[in-house]
Amino acid sequence: MNTILSRAVLVLFPALFAAGCANFAAIEPGASAQQIETLAGAPANVWKNADGSEVWEYPRGPFGVETYMVTLGPDRAVREVRQVLSEETISKLQAGMSREDRTRLGITDGLVRMSVGLEATEELIEDLGQALTK
Repeated sequence: MNTILSRAVLVLFPALFAAGCANFAAIEPGASAQQIETLAGAPANVWKNADGSEVWEYPRGPFGVETYMVTLGPDRAVREVRQVLSEETISKLQAGMSREDRTRLGITDGLVRMSVGLEATEELIEDLGQALTK
């Protein structure tokens, strides 16, 4: 039984590791939806637009700092690949935006944005503790 488990781990671990390391920069416009699923797996979320296009979300978490949105046209070919956890995307956030609108930008409720200057460690810990208890 141990030998079977060892072999399974040796086969499955590299596949799972590779799936988590999809190279989104290698995705070219015109690639098919099937090619995207082969490279990156199934998307975490799919949004269908009125024009027949779709946006597929690929968060790279839980500790990832990238979330990719792949836009497919009505012909199921890639139109655009964007890394949305960026200054550009965050600058689009507005007070009062719905959860769905934020999520479509790639900004989920579990994300925290922090800007830290030169501060004492104790002050940062205290500030974060106060913020998280609110």
